[in-house]
Amino acid sequence: MTFLDPEFEKLRKLPHEKDGGTLVKGLPVFREATERLVEEFTKQMEKQRGRKAEETREWRGVLDGALRERNEKARGLVKKLDTTVKHAFRALELNDPNHGNEILGNEQHTGADPVNVRLENALHAKRIKQVLREAKTAARSERRRETKNESARDDSDARGFVFSGVNDASKTRVGHDVEESDASDEDGDTEFDSDSDTTHDDESDVSHPGSPGAHGNGSDGSDSEVDVYESVGRWLRLRNDSTKEKLLAIEMHCADFTSDLIFEYDRSYSDICDKSRALITTLFTEMRALEDAYFAEMAEASTKMLELFSTGRLDDVCDEDAAVILGDKDTFMNAVRAHHDFHVNAIDQKEDLLVTEERRRLEATMRDLNVWERERNRGRVGEITGLWERTKLSIDEFCGEEESDDDEEEENRL
Repeated sequence: MTFLDPEFEKLRKLPHEKDGGTLVKGLPVFREATERLVEEFTKQMEKQRGRKAEETREWRGVLDGALRERNEKARGLVKKLDTTVKHAFRALELNDPNHGNEILGNEQHTGADPVNVRLENALHAKRIKQVLREAKTAARSERRRETKNESARDDSDARGFVFSGVNDASKTRVGHDVEESDASDEDGDTEFDSDSDTTHDDESDVSHPGSPGAHGNGSDGSDSEVDVYESVGRWLRLRNDSTKEKLLAIEMHCADFTSDLIFEYDRSYSDICDKSRALITTLFTEMRALEDAYFAEMAEASTKMLELFSTGRLDDVCDEDAAVILGDKDTFMNAVRAHHDFHVNAIDQKEDLLVTEERRRLEATMRDLNVWERERNRGRVGEITGLWERTKLSIDEFCGEEESDDDEEEENRL
């Protein structure tokens, strides 16, 4: 600091270069005291950094634990949805007579035990029944809600289903199926209905689309087959939508408690930073006190030197440069004052630098956390939306696309 002081080179040689140091003899004491203060300050700031690191570790542990718990719950929902979709697709495949015949033929060809074959077929039939029953029930429930909403809008032809290009026998058949579905819903029946035989046996409840006896009266079963795929598709879409809403609710909860934890971390971290700034302020307050003591001693020595120079007692020791400086009292005292002001300004600038740096680190830390949380939330919402879209696409490809309200209204008008 003294090497940057333009007045120090002048003052340190007075009254003579050989006898220099009279004015700045208190500078070594000032340096020694300042070094002790800086050493103690460094130790305290190391403790503050340790407190910051410990606070960050504790906060990160709490946050990671909470997020891990919610992520496990979300993964469970995703796995459940994926398993449901796979089982539903598998059930529809097993309900295909061609697919079933291929399996049975392969088992017979490889010499499988007929008892095991029957048991496996029974399990397959039970699985098909369960999946299709749930899909049928969900489809009927939604159909009832749609029917009630349509009845509220228009009482005329509320339960009529007209399809272009269908003969009178098919229309009668469709109406009969609708009446059966409504009657089954009112009685609380959740099983897959049949026109000719409504038994509760696992194997008889599930019939292959298009096979004899599957739909009764020798019907080709095309309407029922379409209804099964449509019902399963609608049921899976409802499960997909429900899973999406649950995942979004979990993410909203994660966003809320993460925001709360960030707020608490900001408060705790700010308290530590406030303590650090207080240590900085204390350090430089003590340094200013040392500088004031050093300047008071220097000012006293300057007054004595001027008195000695004015009486001529320094003529023998003063060189030409010293005589010029001491000969102008104002110039000499201004140099002494400038020397002190330079020290004070250097102390103030260093204090401002450390305080500003402490504040900047705090702001950068909290800004990074907020950016991380926004990116985490945005990424998780994108993952949920992407999962929902991929699942919906798979359902549409396997079960057929869902008709929109505009398509249904156009079809009813035709």
